Amino acid sequence: MSELTFYTHPMSRGRVVRWMLEEVGIAYSVKAMEYGSEMKAEDYLAINPMGKVPAIKHGNTVVTEVAAICAYLADQFPDKSCLRPAISRTWRLLSLAVFYGGPVRNGHQRHDL
Repeated sequence: MSELTFYTHPMSRGRVVRWMLEEVGIAYSVKAMEYGSEMKAEDYLAINPMGKVPAIKHGNTVVTEVAAICAYLADQFPDKSCLRPAISRTWRLLSLAVFYGGPVRNGHQRHDL
C-alpha cells in the first residue's frame, strides 16, 4: 500500500498515534496542522470533515480518532502480534486505545482516575 500521511498537531492526542506508527515500523510523512483556519480549510476537511487531528491517510483509506487509528494500524500490520491481541482479547486493545485517547491530554495525565 502507498505511503501513510499522519496529520497532527504537537499538542494533540496525535502523540498516541505517533507511538503506534513507531511500533509498527511503517514509513510515514507528517503534516503538522495548525489549530483554527488550517484544520478548517477545505482541503483538510476533505480528509477529516470534523476538522480535527489526528488523522491518517494510508493509500485511499482515511482514518480519524485515536482509537480507530490504533485499531486500523494493528489490523494492517498483523506481524506485530503484540499490538493486536487474539480476538478474545480485543476488548483489552480497545480499552487501552480509548483510555489513551481520553484521559491523556496535552501530555498530562489526569490524576483523578
